[in-house]
Amino acid sequence: MKSILQDWKVCYLTKKADEDNLFGKLDKHHIYFGSGDRSVSEEHGFWVWIRHDHHIADMPYDTPHNDRAVDLQLKRACQKKYEEKHTRDEFMALIGRNYL
Repeated sequence: MKSILQDWKVCYLTKKADEDNLFGKLDKHHIYFGSGDRSVSEEHGFWVWIRHDHHIADMPYDTPHNDRAVDLQLKRACQKKYEEKHTRDEFMALIGRNYL
């Protein structure tokens, strides 16, 4: 399934495309990545493209894997977008936690 937050393959955080990326690629970041949530994220489009150097935890940038604020920003944006067409109860049934 395609991302519910993106129509184009660019970094969600920096807005840069593959060719603008220092590392030459974008990583698919599953927004809800805990036990079992990765498959839910994949199935429902709860993911975004992120530049590799802004995705992995051991880089000098704030990434969803090393900065709770970035992680929550993505989780909140995704939940808000999902709830434009679905209910909070439906979201809770999938993820089990409210981020808004």
